[in-house]
Amino acid sequence: MARNHLSIKNPRNVSLTIDELTSWFTSNDFSLLFFEEGSFEIVTTNGGTPIYHSLKENKGYKTYAKEAFGGSLLVFEVNLKTDKIDIECYAPMKLFGFIRLEKPFTEKASFITKYKKEGYAYMVALESFIRNNLV
Repeated sequence: MARNHLSIKNPRNVSLTIDELTSWFTSNDFSLLFFEEGSFEIVTTNGGTPIYHSLKENKGYKTYAKEAFGGSLLVFEVNLKTDKIDIECYAPMKLFGFIRLEKPFTEKASFITKYKKEGYAYMVALESFIRNNLV
């Protein structure tokens, strides 16, 4: 499984709260997901065609998601610790309807994988937001 991983150190132990991070995500149209028995099912659409996504809970992480280009889903999992913030970022996919894949975000992407570029832009913006608030 391929993901982007950010680990942002907080050497001064500056207090950045989960509420502040949640506020950043909701202001960018992400939703906080609540898992039942370790999984979450969500349906997005691409031109009216439903696309089914299933996510597995990453224990200790808060999970935020947003629908992107072509019915893709952008997922950010955040673990806020005193000395660092760990973030996992990816776009989940199902191959043949049952093989779970996770695609990393990229700075450049083709038209078909435009969601990877969208995710990358959010990832960079989130990293900037965190670093600016840890000063």
